[in-house]
Amino acid sequence: MHHQIQLVQLGHIKSNVQLFSYDPPVIKSLSTKTSNTAGTGVLTVFGSNFGENPEIQIVYRKLETIEYNETSKNNTNKAVAARRQLDEPEGSTEAGSHIVTTKVELCELVPGEQTHESASCFIPEGQGNLHLIQIEVAGQISEGLGFGYDGPLVTSITPDSGDTKGNFNVTLTGFNFGLTAELKIGNATAKVVAQNHTHLVATAPGGIGLNNTVVLDVEGQKSNALNFAYKPPSIVVIYPNPADAHNGELITIEGRNFGADNSNVTVEIDGKPCTNAQWINLGGKCNTTDARGTPVCHPVVQCKTPSIQKIGGVSVRINVAEQEVFVDAEEAPILTLSCPFNMYGETGEFCQDCPVGALCPGQCVCCVCCVC
Repeated sequence: MHHQIQLVQLGHIKSNVQLFSYDPPVIKSLSTKTSNTAGTGVLTVFGSNFGENPEIQIVYRKLETIEYNETSKNNTNKAVAARRQLDEPEGSTEAGSHIVTTKVELCELVPGEQTHESASCFIPEGQGNLHLIQIEVAGQISEGLGFGYDGPLVTSITPDSGDTKGNFNVTLTGFNFGLTAELKIGNATAKVVAQNHTHLVATAPGGIGLNNTVVLDVEGQKSNALNFAYKPPSIVVIYPNPADAHNGELITIEGRNFGADNSNVTVEIDGKPCTNAQWINLGGKCNTTDARGTPVCHPVVQCKTPSIQKIGGVSVRINVAEQEVFVDAEEAPILTLSCPFNMYGETGEFCQDCPVGALCPGQCVCCVCCVC
């Protein structure tokens, strides 16, 4: 800051005004360069020329990634040049990525802790690790030193498994969750419902498989990864039941945890392929809910059973949503095969044609059951 000095000569006044200024503040070191995101601590700035009423400023910055074509690239370069002319702290890390200033805030001073060589303030809560600390004294601003908040650490997720349809809440515990975190489970983003610096509640998205990474992103700082497993599929009902043992038949398999998209599906009936197996949604859009909060999508599996099969209960194996469900025929068969119209046979046998002149309504075990 500039001041005026006036020289006075005895007998008559002779003014000679010259400019005088104090040296600008200089920061040499910080008591700490990091803080937890809750901001529970004191930051002391050491240096020189802090004057009588210094202000400690936190320059909040973040990495901005810009996807652009050649035209927008030129506009971006102009914007970067404009920031440099304004002396705003910014930088470039790679093509399309720039460190930009988002805001500058005062760090509340600790009463009675200021001298010409040091000043202390209470660290506020925050997030990100690209910030600067600078001192302003009577309009003069020092160069900044780097300061950042610790990255997130996740210690647990509850529950650590759930239905493939999603739409249930999970709770994360840990440290340094910041102010606005983003949660990903697998490749999908979970909707954050509430959070503080140690807990976060989010609505899980739909997904598949046993190995889904759970990662928290707090302004570019990613947490360690935990694992989340979606539940394996289960079969509720198969229809028509019994199915055609002789010709094969299109069946529909209903159950749970069949996934939320058309994932790869295979079906075996008694160890033989159930052909043209496919995932079909008979309901509304997956990952949406009705008025009661129940997911509205209704995925089923359809396929054509193999032909020329023996009569009776059969095993069913389904691979869907990257997991498998198997129902053994000997324990409690969920699907049985029987003869079609005009054929008959005993359990464990192949279907036989009705005798000449007889009429078999199907599911007959002997010719006696047929109407002659």
